[in-house]
Amino acid sequence: MTLASSAEHMAFDFGTETRVRIGARSYHEQPEATVTTTTDPRDVMTAVSTFRSALKTLSCERSLPSLRGHPPRIELGDELHVPDELSPPETGVRIELPPELPMIYSASTLAYYLGATVVPGDEPRLVTDRSFVHPLDHHERGYEGEIERVLAQSLFFDCVTRTEGLYRIPLHERRVIEPLLDLSFDELYELDLAEQLETYLDIPFDVVREHVPTWLLSTTVTDDIANVRSIPYLVNNLSFISSPREDERHEPAPEVPDPIDSFLRGGGSRREDRPADPGRYVAPTSTNSLERAWLGEGMPIGANKLVERAFENRLERSSSTDGIDITVVCNEPEMSAGVRRGGRTLRETGRTRVRHRRSSEPLGGRTGVGTRHPQPISSTTSVT
Repeated sequence: MTLASSAEHMAFDFGTETRVRIGARSYHEQPEATVTTTTDPRDVMTAVSTFRSALKTLSCERSLPSLRGHPPRIELGDELHVPDELSPPETGVRIELPPELPMIYSASTLAYYLGATVVPGDEPRLVTDRSFVHPLDHHERGYEGEIERVLAQSLFFDCVTRTEGLYRIPLHERRVIEPLLDLSFDELYELDLAEQLETYLDIPFDVVREHVPTWLLSTTVTDDIANVRSIPYLVNNLSFISSPREDERHEPAPEVPDPIDSFLRGGGSRREDRPADPGRYVAPTSTNSLERAWLGEGMPIGANKLVERAFENRLERSSSTDGIDITVVCNEPEMSAGVRRGGRTLRETGRTRVRHRRSSEPLGGRTGVGTRHPQPISSTTSVT
């Protein structure tokens, strides 16, 4: 068979008359159902355990975003309810944790990707039905650090192993790590998820650390139970999830960068003239990820602030051929003339209006700065 493709079409040449079977499916980019949980952490564990129902395969091809569907939506209620239409697969993998919200939040993405059940336990650990046990409280990385290591290493090896399956393409990472490992990837591909996971975690992370790509997104999430409603959207983006550090919570408010201070000044007021507000700014967890986000009370410095409604807006919006309405926020009248001149160009595709921002309004006013990812997340503002 010969395959030829271009930007406009794709052609298959079988050389002779051939019977062809064609299959198709749509992307699963929105929650299929809504799970109701109470504020009891054990019920939250059950709700997070339903995330695996969105996986389209349990093979290593689930490392492809198109083979991972959107986890179910979560809402708070008086009793736990899991819709009958959700059918979580049995993978033989479970995550045992003390029933505490911060620990559950941090394990959510890993549970989703591994198709794991989250259950109460005395110590955080990853367990398979084959009696394999991997502690999740590392003596150096700690609990959240080990969660991130297991997720990153599992995804990395799945990407490499899948080159033995449906997508036999040369992969740079396989070429550089294969000489370092005593592994047969063709045999590894044939194992089930739990067996593959055991093999992956038997390899010290230091062996592959430098070859694992930088993670896209890390989100610091406060322990507010209301944040559970936003967890499915973070998980959909495979975000690392961490809790605010205790030693960071009691630090003085971070210094506001000069450009932000200038934007916030309004009315000619100076920084020293404004009363201190130590609870206004927060410091997200330090990370090497490409992007950082914050979910909870407070205004983060150097990260996107996420709000639940922004995620819901993304699900509700639809494409349109109509013009767009753009609001440009000015904090000083002197800026208006330049904005109006630029607005003449914007009017060719939509409408623009200039609104003067009052000094008492929070940064962003009624508008927001969004960040787009391969699978988009939504945010209200980015402060750097």
